[in-house]
Amino acid sequence: MIKLGDLKIGMRLFIGFGVLLAVFGLAILLASNAVREIEKNSRLLADERLPHALLAETMAFKVVQTQQFLTDVAATRDPKNMNNAESAAEDFRKGARLFREMFAKENNAKGIQDIEALEALFDRFYDMGKRMADASIKEGTSAGNRAMEPVNEAANLLVVKVNAFRLDQVAEAQILSQRNVETARQAPFTLALLGGGGILLGISIAVLITRSITLPLRKGVKIATELAAGNLEVSIAAWGKDEMGQLLIAMQHMVERLRGVVADVRTA
Repeated sequence: MIKLGDLKIGMRLFIGFGVLLAVFGLAILLASNAVREIEKNSRLLADERLPHALLAETMAFKVVQTQQFLTDVAATRDPKNMNNAESAAEDFRKGARLFREMFAKENNAKGIQDIEALEALFDRFYDMGKRMADASIKEGTSAGNRAMEPVNEAANLLVVKVNAFRLDQVAEAQILSQRNVETARQAPFTLALLGGGGILLGISIAVLITRSITLPLRKGVKIATELAAGNLEVSIAAWGKDEMGQLLIAMQHMVERLRGVVADVRTA
């Protein structure tokens, strides 16, 4: 296992700063992901969920409008209002097409199936309404009144089903909004946690690196002082394999040679 004292001083500093940069880089990455998630949800909310919720409400209104125009034709026996009924019906169909496009984009097979069923129900309602108006014009108001009840029932069913689409979009909008709230709430906590951890880690790394440099340096200064005073019996032991360790080993070799020189002088 590699000890801290075996690493070069430059490598220790590189690792220390590298760890801190990695921590703060992770914090930036998480913050960026949170911002992107909020942006994605907000865009989906603004571009699809809320507009389609309003679209469903408009479609429900168009059903009621179509029903009202058809009823007016039956009551007045005047076919001129059929143009208004056709216009309202076409607006409903446009809304249904927009829903189908959205579901196709989302690969939502159930949504496509539901909107197709809704379109079929509307076409059946509209055909019944036109027959009611036609019967009223050709056969009299009583004939139109007999056909009115099924038309009203179909219209009410359509409104209920369209409102279900609206409620689905509102529910999904609420989910997206809640996700944004949760992401925004978690982001400061995560940043504070990583920031605090980075500060504590930085202090710990600074202390370890500083001690790993200053302790051998102090020992080297003490040994050099002893040698300067002529003490060749000083004990030298290297603590590691870094630059300070190599310096202590060199000093140890120097002391051993000096001892040999002194011994040779004494025996001469």
